[in-house]
Amino acid sequence: MSFTSSAGITGPQAGQDMFGVGGINQVDVDRSARRSERATFSDLLNETILRASQPAPRVSQTGDLQAGQGSGTDRPSTSIPKGKIVSTGNPLHMAIEGEGSFVLSDGQRNLYTRTGLFAVDANFNLVDPATGYLVKRVGSEGETDGFQTPGSSNIRIPYGMAMPAKATSEVAISGNLRANTAYFEKSAPPPEASSSIDITVYDSQGGKHVLSGAFVRTDVPHKWDLVLKPPTGEIAMPKRRINGISFDPDNGSFKGLTDPDSAYFTITFGNDVSNPQTIRMNFGTPGRLDGLTEFAGNFTAAVKNQDGYGPGRLSSVSVNDEGTVVGVLSSGIKKKIAAVQIATFRDTSALERLENGYYITSAGSALPVAGRATANGAGAVRSGMLEKSDSDVASDFANMTQSLNRYHTNDILRELVNFTR
Repeated sequence: MSFTSSAGITGPQAGQDMFGVGGINQVDVDRSARRSERATFSDLLNETILRASQPAPRVSQTGDLQAGQGSGTDRPSTSIPKGKIVSTGNPLHMAIEGEGSFVLSDGQRNLYTRTGLFAVDANFNLVDPATGYLVKRVGSEGETDGFQTPGSSNIRIPYGMAMPAKATSEVAISGNLRANTAYFEKSAPPPEASSSIDITVYDSQGGKHVLSGAFVRTDVPHKWDLVLKPPTGEIAMPKRRINGISFDPDNGSFKGLTDPDSAYFTITFGNDVSNPQTIRMNFGTPGRLDGLTEFAGNFTAAVKNQDGYGPGRLSSVSVNDEGTVVGVLSSGIKKKIAAVQIATFRDTSALERLENGYYITSAGSALPVAGRATANGAGAVRSGMLEKSDSDVASDFANMTQSLNRYHTNDILRELVNFTR
């Protein structure tokens, strides 16, 4: 059979396949994170007419002269571009800006998808509500606080879960102490000579207390003391002065304490007299400007943070760019609940496509590299957003029109071949 005859017979079939791919893309145009496909063609059989030659003194080498016999369709290739990200307002909806796929489990195998349309089921598991597949996590975030089960890769978001109070054990203070403040020797200096600060702490039962403090400059240059005044009530606080807060005269950075043990003080609250509470005051890293400083100018010292909090229940969550699910307690405290696992592949176009926008690995894609968002080539997670399909309506209709014309042309050729038989 001649080349023309072969093309006339197989051409309509290839054109029909191309038309079908475009139709599938149009069905997926409004579905989240669907990858459009493109039909590619190849010869069914190649006939070598003239073999390649070696280079001669005055001519270069030549390649094989071949003619294709018939046309066929290769597997459709998945497009590389990502879809547009749109806002939904639901914090559990996620999109990946960049490379990577979410990892879910059907109980037997891992599946991969860019569709982040997630929700919490009746067992507090983060799932794809369309299939019930479980979203997988990475790392150990949330295990210490009881949000996650050690050894399980499922992500639990237990709304309403109670969190006990935590007593304050450290208070971090930052800001500036005015270098030209007057010196006073009194343990309780007058207001005009002091730089006041309020320090909020929590007891072991979650009770909130406010300690009053005052920074006073000593008679030694670039050294300060912090004088503490306990709140009223049945409270014992034997040590009330932290001595020798030193600063570097050259750059104003915190230099350290004359006695490092003076950073600690003990306080006993009336509602928990059997558990005296030791609290450390953190004034920054010696030699750096990340805590207290001593410069000319205004007094700006304030509590940067403290590690205590009252009791509360998990009320809401959000997801940051690194894919970490952050829970907000009714007490206002934020806790890391879990980290969403992101997988990257050597060749995403070689993944085997399943239903509902899921993919599994193949020999061509190689094994996934599982990790976190924004690490090892993975993109960032966008919370409250979804990725739209990357199907281009105009391009798909143009390709479908082209394939339809090709089909009609080849159909005429096929009729001509049948007529000449």
